[in-house]
Amino acid sequence: MGTKFFTFSALTAALLVSGCSSTSPGPGPAPQPSPLTYSALQMQNGSSSTRTGTGTISGSPQNATVEVAGATYNFNRSTGPDTSYRGVDAYAYPTSSNNDGAILYVGDHTQAALIADNTVNQQAVVVLNGNRTSASSMPTQTAVYDGLWSLSRSTGGTSAAGQFAAGVNFDSRTYSMDLYDSNTLVGGGSGVVRGTGFTGDLQTFANSGFASDNGVDGQFYGPGAAEMGGLISGQSGNAATAGALVGTKR
Repeated sequence: MGTKFFTFSALTAALLVSGCSSTSPGPGPAPQPSPLTYSALQMQNGSSSTRTGTGTISGSPQNATVEVAGATYNFNRSTGPDTSYRGVDAYAYPTSSNNDGAILYVGDHTQAALIADNTVNQQAVVVLNGNRTSASSMPTQTAVYDGLWSLSRSTGGTSAAGQFAAGVNFDSRTYSMDLYDSNTLVGGGSGVVRGTGFTGDLQTFANSGFASDNGVDGQFYGPGAAEMGGLISGQSGNAATAGALVGTKR
């Protein structure tokens, strides 16, 4: 049987969290480069590590093309999103001739593709693209972001997925994040804002589907850091993990 990557898990339930209020952008430039210097992750079936690289997402969710790791994936559908959460739309694509299904997260300025390719290349790939926030448009105080996340491991089985809430302090250049499946806390992490992006640690608990320790490299997108997106990679036991998150500012 093929490895099962990136399944939906209670993406439509409400998430109630408290946090800081959003503020308008400040004029000062960010002093460091973003940590997100790559746009794709590749995870081979059964591997113990992931590889970084480049990938692109083009077209509309109804006619999308993802190019990554020497492979091209095409996704077509005639309907709207399967679910929407706080400004992020989620589209699921069934098995086709060159893949075993995919999820596409779409915001106004950011999109992520999470693809299971068990038929041709025996791999999972994750791609994150978007319109990066400029240094001069970065906020200077605080903001809260809500969105969707998904994480899979190279040995397959149940994917971890759900909603997240992140509080970002652009003044102290720190952030913290909680992961939820419906209204149940299933993980979290924290880190630093660097340049126009962010980097830190991210864990999932056993009640998410599997326990894992990960790093996340991310980027803010749109004017005034309207959205955030990140690529997630790490370990779950001897298996590699790979995933993504996309969220919008409240």
